[in-house]
Amino acid sequence: MPAAGARCAGLRRRLPVLRWLPRYSLAWLQLDLMAGLTVGLTVVPQALAYAEVAGLPLQYGLYSSFMGCFVYCFLGTAKDVTLGPTAIMSLLVSSYAFHEPVYAILLTFLSGCIQLAMGLLHLGFLLDFISCPVIKGFTSAASITISFNQVKNILGLQGIPRQFFLQVYETLRRIGETRAGDAVLGLACLAVLAGLRAMKSRLPRAACMESLVARLSYLIVWTSATGLEDLGSLGTQLLPSLLPPWAPGRFITVALSTTARNALVVLFAGLVAYSFQVMGSQPLTLTGSIPQGLPAFQLPRFSMAVPNGTIPFRSMVEDMGVGLAVVPLMGLLETVAIAKAFASQNDYRIDPNQELLALGFANVLGSFVSSYPITGSFGRWVAGWGVEPQPAGRSPGLRGDRAPQDLGRKAVWTPVGPGACVLVPSCHPQLLGCAWDLQQPSVLSHCSAVPLQAGSHGLAHVSPHWGLTGTAVNAQSGVCTPAGGLVTGALVLLSLAYLTSLFYYIPKAALAAVIISAVVPMFDAGIFRTLWRVKRLDLVPLCVTFLLCFWEVQYGIVAGVLVSGILLLYSIARPPIKVSEGDVLLVQLGSSLHFPAMECLRDAVCSHALAAASPPRSVVLDCCHISSIDYTVVVGLAELRQELRKHGLSLAFCSLQDPVLKVLLSADLEGFQHFPSWEEAERCGGAEAGGGGTAPFTSTSESLLLPTGLIQ
Repeated sequence: MPAAGARCAGLRRRLPVLRWLPRYSLAWLQLDLMAGLTVGLTVVPQALAYAEVAGLPLQYGLYSSFMGCFVYCFLGTAKDVTLGPTAIMSLLVSSYAFHEPVYAILLTFLSGCIQLAMGLLHLGFLLDFISCPVIKGFTSAASITISFNQVKNILGLQGIPRQFFLQVYETLRRIGETRAGDAVLGLACLAVLAGLRAMKSRLPRAACMESLVARLSYLIVWTSATGLEDLGSLGTQLLPSLLPPWAPGRFITVALSTTARNALVVLFAGLVAYSFQVMGSQPLTLTGSIPQGLPAFQLPRFSMAVPNGTIPFRSMVEDMGVGLAVVPLMGLLETVAIAKAFASQNDYRIDPNQELLALGFANVLGSFVSSYPITGSFGRWVAGWGVEPQPAGRSPGLRGDRAPQDLGRKAVWTPVGPGACVLVPSCHPQLLGCAWDLQQPSVLSHCSAVPLQAGSHGLAHVSPHWGLTGTAVNAQSGVCTPAGGLVTGALVLLSLAYLTSLFYYIPKAALAAVIISAVVPMFDAGIFRTLWRVKRLDLVPLCVTFLLCFWEVQYGIVAGVLVSGILLLYSIARPPIKVSEGDVLLVQLGSSLHFPAMECLRDAVCSHALAAASPPRSVVLDCCHISSIDYTVVVGLAELRQELRKHGLSLAFCSLQDPVLKVLLSADLEGFQHFPSWEEAERCGGAEAGGGGTAPFTSTSESLLLPTGLIQ
């Protein structure tokens, strides 16, 4: 029986769907259907736009948007995450696939294999070596690169190279060839998107006591203005009072409110293009024909036919080069980071290694349906949260101080007593904006109370601000399980099977406007000021990554990681050392002791102990911050003791941790002495055994040769 239980636990760990499927309910189904539909309506136009960023035919964006949804439903551990093409990954594919679908599909397969291997070998810790300044430098440079890459579509220019500096040069040189129709439409779409984004921050909140007509009018205006940014924040206040919980229109209205801004722009642009087509003139550059039907399920091609022959597998791998490391690592970094973020915000746990396996399987199987590499997205981070208690009788509204806990949930704060309020999470929308009895355990079990600011009372509101991506939509739609991905994947398949003919009239300028609007928020100008204020040395990897990414993405990432690694190694090799002089010289290390730091420690001790006008009687090394040492450190300590002994000084240790003490005792150092604390060492006069106070622990061996197999 124990063996069977262990096997079941192992199966549930490898197939997370078995954890939530037995408990699945009709209420969850409603929420997952709504979330899946919402994400699907968002994914389809985004997929077309991101394929353009990747330099591939637009249908490959749709081919890349459904397999990850299906695989993650069974293997993923984060209910909020969806996998698919993203702006960052599309930029990387553009750099390493050379705008060739065969290269892109093979890159997907090989990246998935690498990710699977990393998951099986538990190598996810390698992602920890990519520091935040490197990530910020890369994403900020990518924001500029992707945005400028779409300027040619806004202006209607053709034949612009994709290398950034050449792109800037050619765009400025040929700006006189701008197509007026594309430029007017593209700039108009950008202005509308920017205006709707700005409008949402200036719209007053509607109070629930207003008339039904007023609330419906407000719903229409808010829906058009907010789009994805404030998904659900209106629904949590107005929809529960407009529609009963069981009404289908309730879920449809929320779904429409999530995609309105971008859908309105694309729909308007498509109608304009169709009108010109009917009139017999077309001043706009259109998306064009997209092959209808599902992609064939087949192995990726391991060679590519060219007019002069065939490019073999080995040459294709050599062409992709460092991309075989950058693409899998960046995919893992995006997915694991965003999964951890949403898990923390929504109070559940993920298994990072299982996330690696899920992403690896999604990419491997995706390569069988002509997908390019997929991942999560950096743009899914929460941009800001705020809460401001409101006086009684006022409607909730402004953002102010950060909420003390449970940030990351769409919520209404409702008073439960003096100085306290209840936060209702998004997985229980039937409780939001409604009157309910706080004494019911079923209600309180899904809420958490936190204190309001001193002297305040009444209702407060938390307003989320998300980036333009599927995971943000998923989380804010109230998704309860990864099953929402099945609906999203099915919607993409339906689009491929029946709707591709409608995409013909979408102007490229409109898609470019959507991309620019989506990636501009990725540029974080504030990180430069923050690092200047917090730690200026971190500006070095940030600036190195940021600048070199404009040359080649791989150079920027690799250089940033190397610079971060050098700074890390330097801090290990030169730890902070505090020396207190007196009869007994106390040497304190501010961090652990590794072999690169041994020479620094030796110089610090000798410079103070041997060069002083009145040399101390002994030297005591405080080891309270040292958790482990290696053979090189032991050899260095033995040599240091020998050098001090030549000058009539002794070396002792205090505050040794058990692992360090075990290694030093195993080394059988001559005259090794240690004390439980610095006070004991000072009373004993350092290493003077037999002095007043407690005698030190000593080793009397005369051997200075460290035995083989020293460290057990």
